[in-house]
Amino acid sequence: MGYEIPGLGKSATAIPIFSHARNLGVVVLVAGNITKSLPKATDSEGVFLIFKKTDSNATTVTIDPYGSETVDGLTTITLTEQYEVLRLYCNKAAWHMV
Repeated sequence: MGYEIPGLGKSATAIPIFSHARNLGVVVLVAGNITKSLPKATDSEGVFLIFKKTDSNATTVTIDPYGSETVDGLTTITLTEQYEVLRLYCNKAAWHMV
């Protein structure tokens, strides 16, 4: 059983943590070398995402903003350590680490 994450597609490891009005909270547990692309900021007002790297291997999880968008000025964010967490919130204009 997986969950449809707007802009990220269906994931068997995504766990919805809350959904209210236009807000969506999702925890994405990820392992292995993987890149996840964020949806457009203009389509994601009020969306809150949490990414957590779960494996202890020498792999990376890369979060890639849409097109030329950035997250707090970064063109990509890479998780390299086991249990490393990235929390993101979108205000429709941009994604922000929180």
